[in-house]
Amino acid sequence: AERWGVMSWQEDRCPNHSIPDEVASDLDFVVVLGGDGTLLWTCHIFGNRAVPPLLPFNMGSLGFLTPFPPHQVVDKLLSVLEGGFPMILRHRLHCVIVRGKGSNGAGGGEVQEGGACWEDGHSASEKVVLNEVVIDRGISPFLTNLECYCDGAFVTHVQGDGLIVSTPTGSTAYNLAAGG
Repeated sequence: AERWGVMSWQEDRCPNHSIPDEVASDLDFVVVLGGDGTLLWTCHIFGNRAVPPLLPFNMGSLGFLTPFPPHQVVDKLLSVLEGGFPMILRHRLHCVIVRGKGSNGAGGGEVQEGGACWEDGHSASEKVVLNEVVIDRGISPFLTNLECYCDGAFVTHVQGDGLIVSTPTGSTAYNLAAGG
């Protein structure tokens, strides 16, 4: 009988909430047990690296991204291990959020995870997301001014409470959650 190697990963061994490169590069697929939030978190911990195929089992409530019920675990795992499975490819957004000089805590000017120093002393944070990225004004009572770029080319200027940029996955999930 053929043997399959099974690897589990414990978050407490990696304090930065990211799968180590040596583990990520050895994965053929990942079994996700949970709801849509668990699947989104799974994508998040791969960071900017490629995400291997995910086999998601819905243990949540909606299950938009987790189509398989828990009672199908054995059948689906055997199917994958014995011959593969169809995949749905999903786009992720790679975002760099650059804060203007002089941003302070009132406008959320502190750089969170993935933070870096951008040119001319601006601070930046980098995110890779499956659903969407939300940029808001935080606790500031003032409107925010955003300059939006795609692949280095200026797209638009936004003045308002914030901006949501969504992938097709994120916009479809919002539509479904709203009853559409």
